[in-house]
Amino acid sequence: MDTVEGAREDGACLLTLLHRPSRLQLAPPLAAKDAESVAAALGGVRSVLGAGGMGRVFRAVLTDNGPEFSDEGAIAGLIGEGPGETRLFYCDSGRSDQKGA
Repeated sequence: MDTVEGAREDGACLLTLLHRPSRLQLAPPLAAKDAESVAAALGGVRSVLGAGGMGRVFRAVLTDNGPEFSDEGAIAGLIGEGPGETRLFYCDSGRSDQKGA
C-alpha cells in the first residue's frame, strides 16, 4: 500500500493497493495525503469487498512509514487485521524497497 501524488498544481493523490498474485492494482482517490483520507479510502474498499473480503483478497498489507499511514489502529481495523485475516506490516524507515512490488 502506498500513495501516488499527481502534479503539484492539482494536488491529486491516489491510495494504491496491489494484489500481488494477480497484479491487479486498486487506486482509490484521496481527498488529501493524510491519515484521515487513507482511512476513508480503505473504508470504501472494504465496503465494496465486504468485511471478510479484505482478508480473502489481501493476506498481507505492506506499507511505508509515511505520515498518511500513521493511524495504525484505523488501518488495522479497516483491513480486518487479526489471526487468519490480513496482516499489516510497516517497512523499515527509508526501505520502501522491502515491499517487493
